[in-house]
Amino acid sequence: MPALHPKTFNKIAERLFKEQDRVDRIVFEETVAKVRQEHARDRGIHIDEDTILDIAVKVAEILWLRSIERHKLRYVTLVSDGDSKAYNRICEVAPYGEAQIEKEECLNHVGKRLGTALRNLVSDCSKKKITLGGRGKGTLTQKAIRKFSIYYSRAIRSAPTAHEKQRAVLASLFHCYSTDNNPQHQFCPVGKDSFCFYQSALAKKETPGPHSLHIHTPLNRKLLHSYIYPVYKRMSDPALMKRCQLAATQNANESLHNAIWSNCSKAKFYTRRTVRFRATSAIAEFSAGPVWAHKKLMEAYGLATGADSTRLAR
Repeated sequence: MPALHPKTFNKIAERLFKEQDRVDRIVFEETVAKVRQEHARDRGIHIDEDTILDIAVKVAEILWLRSIERHKLRYVTLVSDGDSKAYNRICEVAPYGEAQIEKEECLNHVGKRLGTALRNLVSDCSKKKITLGGRGKGTLTQKAIRKFSIYYSRAIRSAPTAHEKQRAVLASLFHCYSTDNNPQHQFCPVGKDSFCFYQSALAKKETPGPHSLHIHTPLNRKLLHSYIYPVYKRMSDPALMKRCQLAATQNANESLHNAIWSNCSKAKFYTRRTVRFRATSAIAEFSAGPVWAHKKLMEAYGLATGADSTRLAR
């Protein structure tokens, strides 16, 4: 049998690997479907896909409804990542009667929205043969979008009130529109300590320096304003800024999730008992520390804790 040319061999091997992946995927999907059906039949459970997708909504409802009975307190604020389903559901069930529950935005999620909106704007305009992100000075390049996303995040974090947040967001835009012939610093903070070189110079009764040296991310107002300003107007809406006043984030939740998934990987299958045990131990370690969780676990099994086991738990 003649030897195959290396290129021919590589093509055949690549096709075989792709076919093997396809077969493995089909077998996996068929096995999952079979196990789900058997599990539902044995347990008498109806697996509702909508319930699986909306599990966060159901969990939020459970937490709010039991808060007074179990913890003798009310959760008066919900920190959202932008999805309103859980908040809308809580408002529907009205766990505290007429007492209102406020919705706060996660600053981390809000801070990413401007960059996403600007990238979508450039893409949509490009499809209409309108160039906003060219190579010329003052255009909306990807590098500029990253910088404006940072400016926006700083603005909503640093300003204390909704009105000041709105002005700070608009300042980050109009400051970059400014030129020597047309300064646009009406939204920039005044005073000697202002980040704005123009307002700082005026407060010191000095002549402001040239904009070309101080504006590091210039924008061509004539080219961009009619497209970009509606995005900034929406992202600085007073209602949105008001929901950012507490400067809340979901960092604690994300940290807890990481602790749980580190103990119980989402990429592997575990029994329900194992998942509950590992999730409970991760929550205990996250809330009270690994040493406390270790001692409580040993007490539950009637075992004494020694110096070595305590050291390993840290």
